[in-house]
Amino acid sequence: MSKSASEPTLAACLIVRNEAPFLADCLQSLAGVDALIVVDTGSADDTVAIATRLGARVAHFSWGDDFAAARNAALALATADWVLAIDADQRLVGGIAAVRASIRQVGTRDTILCPAICNRDATGQPASRYRSGQLFARVPGRHYVGRIHERVVDAV
Repeated sequence: MSKSASEPTLAACLIVRNEAPFLADCLQSLAGVDALIVVDTGSADDTVAIATRLGARVAHFSWGDDFAAARNAALALATADWVLAIDADQRLVGGIAAVRASIRQVGTRDTILCPAICNRDATGQPASRYRSGQLFARVPGRHYVGRIHERVVDAV
């Protein structure tokens, strides 16, 4: 299913470091997204090469022990209407078509949507399946807070 001109655009934003074993599968689960943004925080493996080969826009960010700061760096690169924040060890369940359908059906500037995610363990095997608030409209002032266990908030 192709995106119509009236549909909102969608970017997937990842922060990564040494995720070569997981990254390709994650990015492939995002097939059909309008933009792939990968912010690398200091990989010493093939993470950057894999992201580049699979069409991601890659940026570099010096790790300062702050997940929100890294996520905000990725968010700052997004120009799409909607953002899906996802980690390299996660896989989107149902594909981008399901995400677009959710946005059409219930998405507003004020909603944070919870797409189905499958997490992988250290061996790459599925570890859990859950829904998480990782999909939101990109609006002025929306950003991440929390050095660890970061979350999306709006400017007040």
